[in-house]
Amino acid sequence: MEKRIKELYEILKDKFGDVVNVGISQPFFMEIYDKGSHKGSALKKLAESMGYGAENVIAMGDSHIDISMIQYAGLGVAMGNSGPMTLEAADIIAPSNDDDGVAWVIEKYVLGEENIN
Repeated sequence: MEKRIKELYEILKDKFGDVVNVGISQPFFMEIYDKGSHKGSALKKLAESMGYGAENVIAMGDSHIDISMIQYAGLGVAMGNSGPMTLEAADIIAPSNDDDGVAWVIEKYVLGEENIN
């Protein structure tokens, strides 16, 4: 099944990639969604509605559908268990989800051990 998902991903990306986003978040799960609708645009809209810019935002994720928000944020974090594309998009790589990576980021960057910028 994993091989077939990857094959379908390539076909759909090549055929419809100019109008939709195609991503694989799990070896058995593919997402297809409108080019303008993604986590990055949602996070930007939320931040702006609260009076914040990207420089005030931390985004953490571990899958392909998280890349747009990781790229938008002032600090984009990929979890250690992320796929290669997500790791490449991030500013930093945190420990995996199983190793309390989210808590590590909060302790280090939110509770004051380091600043976002």
